[in-house]
Amino acid sequence: MSFNPDSFHSRYAPMAEAERYAESSLGHKNPALVIIVGGGKNYIGQAVSRMFPVAKVMLLQPTDSFLGTEVHLPTLHWHPESAESLENFLRAGLKADLLPGGVSVVEWKPVMKAFPLVSDKIMSTIKLVLEEAGASAASSRFWARRWLKNCLRFAKAGPVLAVPEQSHKPIVVACAGPGLDDSLSCLREHAGKARIFALSSALPALTSYKLEPELVVSTDPGFWNALHQRQLAASAFKLAIPPSAYTICDALTKNPVLPLYTGLLFEQETLNCMAYPWLETAASGSSSGTALSLAIKMTKGEVFIVGYDLAAHKHVDHSIHYAFNNLETEKVSRTKPLESMRSGRIYETYPKKLSKDGWRSSRAFSVYANGIGIGKNNYHRCTRFSDSPQETPIKTMPLSALKAAFEGLEISESSKAGTRLQQDNMLLNNTNNLSQENIEAAILGSIKKKAEDSILRAVLDKTSINEEASMYLTALAPKESAELLSAAARGQAKPADAKAVMELADAAIAGLLTGLLGEEA
Repeated sequence: MSFNPDSFHSRYAPMAEAERYAESSLGHKNPALVIIVGGGKNYIGQAVSRMFPVAKVMLLQPTDSFLGTEVHLPTLHWHPESAESLENFLRAGLKADLLPGGVSVVEWKPVMKAFPLVSDKIMSTIKLVLEEAGASAASSRFWARRWLKNCLRFAKAGPVLAVPEQSHKPIVVACAGPGLDDSLSCLREHAGKARIFALSSALPALTSYKLEPELVVSTDPGFWNALHQRQLAASAFKLAIPPSAYTICDALTKNPVLPLYTGLLFEQETLNCMAYPWLETAASGSSSGTALSLAIKMTKGEVFIVGYDLAAHKHVDHSIHYAFNNLETEKVSRTKPLESMRSGRIYETYPKKLSKDGWRSSRAFSVYANGIGIGKNNYHRCTRFSDSPQETPIKTMPLSALKAAFEGLEISESSKAGTRLQQDNMLLNNTNNLSQENIEAAILGSIKKKAEDSILRAVLDKTSINEEASMYLTALAPKESAELLSAAARGQAKPADAKAVMELADAAIAGLLTGLLGEEA
């Protein structure tokens, strides 16, 4: 039977039909981005563009059969035979700066009903990517000011730099999930066969087995990160951190530091002004993702990741040496036994049942699992060892296979010792020579200039304010900037409003320089 694209639309007045549908679906909204699913010949896309001339329009087709027949084809369009995967397409098109203006999804039912399986897959993927984007935006709103403040503390401390090493020797990335404890004896048995990179939260478990990591990775911006770093100041461990991470002062002054850049404007300007070299790593929403990204850069060999379970098992959600376990233990009493408290917290925090043998997950962990990326070129050399059924983009083997994986390693003599990382793998900036007395002001001034230039240009061009400038406003004037960011996402921001918000940000900068830098937190 031949395919007839016209059969999915009104025979007599398809444009009028689309306009009525667009009005009923979006008439009470003013979105910055409209995602059309199953537009068919996409009369609906033309109607939406007339209603919202400035809004970005994205078309997702569940079949290739409409190619060449669309009456309206937006710049952002996808169909099953597109070279890019749907997830990557959506992540690239769903810019963070559009979110404040709102995102609307419009489904053209006749096409979706004709291709239900692909349409359902499209809708579930949209939901996943929107949840990721929403979680990322919420993190930025919550953490922006703390990221900035941590960067200033980092600059004030002026830590001694660690020299990174690259080799062909395998690397084990140790995370603090419940599976870490079951891997420790194997790691100790095969100590020397691989370099160990540990999250700061996994360090107590490793040292309890007399395992010393080559690098300790710490990226959490919250002050509670100090609990995971208590061992650092009393040791010589090298610390890999972005300036935006919360780090205790002793660790910054006593431990050699490898600066990381995870994509934040605040980090980049801090390191530039300090004339510090850095390694660029992926943020991936978690310390585990950043540590894995770092390990991939630091070896040409295999990368094993243990304790990356992204789930709780029965009444355990972390290694028994996890720092926060002590806080729970302190609350134990006759009427509040430990098992009762812990099981209640696990069932509340991890509501999603993954398996019959007690594995449970949460919405946040599911987002982290999908957000971690290793790239196609590195898939073959990265293996996650875990019994958790939580799926990730990383090749996964059961924990029982770890011993065999170590025994199968063939380490040549030339790869046993690390070699200094080649300079072209680092982004170097040694043009500044600022004294400690003015470094904080220089950093804030540099961030301010870049952000304000972007803000004014976006408002004049009637485009959205980019993510870096948005973060600057959110860090310094969160309440006052919300309306400006929303209006800019729709191309409706006014220069006078932008200048008023920037003046408030200026006042907040003055407050940081005069008061906040003197605080330990």
